[in-house]
Amino acid sequence: MDSKELDGLLRDIQELKRSVRKANPFLRDIFAIRAYAILSLPLGVLLLADCMAAHFLTKAAGSFGAIDAAWRTLIIGILIAIAVVGSVMKWIIIGRKAAQIKSGANFGSVVAAVYGGHWFNLSAPLVICMIVTSVFTVAAGHFWLISPVIAIWMGPFCCIISVLLDRKEYVPGGWYMTATGLVGLFLTEGAPFLWLAIVWAGALLVFGIAGLSATKPGREENL
Repeated sequence: MDSKELDGLLRDIQELKRSVRKANPFLRDIFAIRAYAILSLPLGVLLLADCMAAHFLTKAAGSFGAIDAAWRTLIIGILIAIAVVGSVMKWIIIGRKAAQIKSGANFGSVVAAVYGGHWFNLSAPLVICMIVTSVFTVAAGHFWLISPVIAIWMGPFCCIISVLLDRKEYVPGGWYMTATGLVGLFLTEGAPFLWLAIVWAGALLVFGIAGLSATKPGREENL
């Protein structure tokens, strides 16, 4: 590729970014939610503490199944609570933000925007690959590999969001999930709770810090 072709490619990319941003001001504002970044920090800290406790208890007992039943129940209960609370709060926060940006919009409007229209050919293949590869890991008897597998697909999606919607705060989290997910493929099964902490607690903390650094209270724009 010579310099003229490279310049032409760069111009095409810039034009794509401008056209996508112009066509998706709604999504650009949705992905700038400061409250979601704030939510990520306590969830990340709680997940980190839970996973590290599980990791050290597992090492001391020899296996997770050998840990006292009460501790196992508490560890799993906290993991479920983090997933449920995080999902519900995300639904509420995004729904309220959507209604502020566009009259009559809600969480469903955001889902339709991300997984419909021109975005379908971007998001649908990633989601399908994430689901199929996750099912494959379970069918192959490697349940714990779901964690890095999902991270591997989520990372590029975050980076794509960053490029198309000019939300630079998604770059650190995207690269973090990609890198830790790829490494975790080889190491997760040897220390599943440790790598659950590294991949997902780390991703939540990185996303929260990056999101807060890129937005100000009452003004959710890049600095």
